[in-house]
Amino acid sequence: MKLDLIIAGSAGQGVITMSGILTRAAVSEGYDAHYYSQSGIAQLEVPVTSHVRIGSPTAGPSPKIPRGKADFIAAMDQLEAMRVCDYLVDGGTAIIDKTGSIPVGARSGRFHYPTKEEVEKVFDGRSIIWVPASEISRELGTPVLAGAVILGALSALSEIVERDNIVLSLRETMPTLADEEAEAFYAGFDFISDLEG
Repeated sequence: MKLDLIIAGSAGQGVITMSGILTRAAVSEGYDAHYYSQSGIAQLEVPVTSHVRIGSPTAGPSPKIPRGKADFIAAMDQLEAMRVCDYLVDGGTAIIDKTGSIPVGARSGRFHYPTKEEVEKVFDGRSIIWVPASEISRELGTPVLAGAVILGALSALSEIVERDNIVLSLRETMPTLADEEAEAFYAGFDFISDLEG
């Protein structure tokens, strides 16, 4: 079994934290798992991409996922989804926060923020699941939990790592928000379960 995942977002959205949570949960189950993150200078809204590889007996020959080989993309907003779309394998699935915050540069008119239709065109028929992660997070009363919602959605779609182990890893990583993070995770999981129900 294997899982190759690209997580994409901007600095401050928890991309690296999400990668660590998932990797820790996979290792606790005996998988070979690691992640590799790329980012620009450390400031808000700079793109951050993380390659997460999980497998048995091995996660892969390189920490980086080749373009066109990721099973899943998890994107914290539409702009970052477009930036990494060429990593997704044919038959793969993109999970995109459809209520993610629009970057200041796009709000000020410095660059274009893509529409849902533009994103779908770039993905060229590959599966996209639009998850209102930021909206769910705000409804739960803690706007910073969108990453946990996305992890919950991913867990519902990919059974390679047990959801209880992801929640345990999440609690260990974010102890001050442990209950809120777990609630957000299960909200994302339930959102996908309801779609498939």
